[in-house]
Amino acid sequence: MVYNFVARLIARLGFIAFWIGVIALFVYFSPITNLLLKPPRSISVATWPDYIDEDSVREFEKKTGVTVYINFYENNEELLSKLELTKSRGFDLVLPTDSSTRTLIKNGMLKKLDKSKLNFWKDLDSRLLGHYFDPKNEYSIPYYWDLIGIGYDKAAFKGAPVNSWSLLFEEGVTLGHVGMTDDPREVIFTAAQYLFGSIKDLSKEQLEQVKELLLKQKRWVESYSDLRGEFLLYSKTSSAAMIPSFQVWSGIKSGQFNDLGFMVPKDAFMLIDNVVIPKSGSNTDLVYEFINFLYKKDVLRINSDLHGFLPSRKDLMLERNNSHMVGAENLSTLKDFKKFSFFDSSISRQDLNQVWLAVKAA
Repeated sequence: MVYNFVARLIARLGFIAFWIGVIALFVYFSPITNLLLKPPRSISVATWPDYIDEDSVREFEKKTGVTVYINFYENNEELLSKLELTKSRGFDLVLPTDSSTRTLIKNGMLKKLDKSKLNFWKDLDSRLLGHYFDPKNEYSIPYYWDLIGIGYDKAAFKGAPVNSWSLLFEEGVTLGHVGMTDDPREVIFTAAQYLFGSIKDLSKEQLEQVKELLLKQKRWVESYSDLRGEFLLYSKTSSAAMIPSFQVWSGIKSGQFNDLGFMVPKDAFMLIDNVVIPKSGSNTDLVYEFINFLYKKDVLRINSDLHGFLPSRKDLMLERNNSHMVGAENLSTLKDFKKFSFFDSSISRQDLNQVWLAVKAA
């Protein structure tokens, strides 16, 4: 009697566990769900939130009869993990940042572009082409980009603050606390740039100095915040924060935060988010149709105007007002972007993790 009860209980628990596992698998690997269930005229896209306007997607679907499944990710680590675990099956189009683009190319996970199928290439801002992660742009198309600098509260400074990373890394230069991103690559590279003027070929001793600087700085860091640094400025919790320019742009455009400024140090960093096609993707002709739609001037302008992302089309850059950027007020007239650095892979993930764990554990 007891044996039968226990056997039935174990069977029921096993049944429940099985279906919980199936549901969890389908939730986490949503591209697999799409792969199994999606109609033939459809594509699956992995992108950052707010990068592709949903109303525009509905317009594309209505005109073409192609169903577009959008999958969001919050950071590059999440994207790379999903692509590695699924071997990119179920994704037809992906929008990674430059460092992740380089990793995907290195690992042989992307298709080469057929540029004859792209009707907008001549409209791209040529300054965004030919960078370290894809020197010939054989695999990637720049989509949106941004500068990482220092957002600051003008009311907290008497006159213009010094145009330097010292606003964040030297105690007392900024009154009160500062905000930092929660991305170890960005924080560690910026600290190295501040200390040594370069992030290339850092020695173990230099990485140790970076760690010591970040441990010291932690005393006046309000928080390490992933894509939420602007709230520290909006609430006046911090007088300065390491953030991308679009966050300050959005606050100023709202009309509620007119005291915000954005400083572009001479050794500032830039990010380029790209459109790439996974090697295992399907429905390639539909993918190119959707890419051409995304790069239409009116479509690309939507999120540039709404969220402040810097566009990849040169005609849209000429229309852009960047007067809030101290140190880069006229981005559209810069000859090239060689003055800016990238968060590339010159420091190994292992070294980054060792430094970051020491800082966060302190």
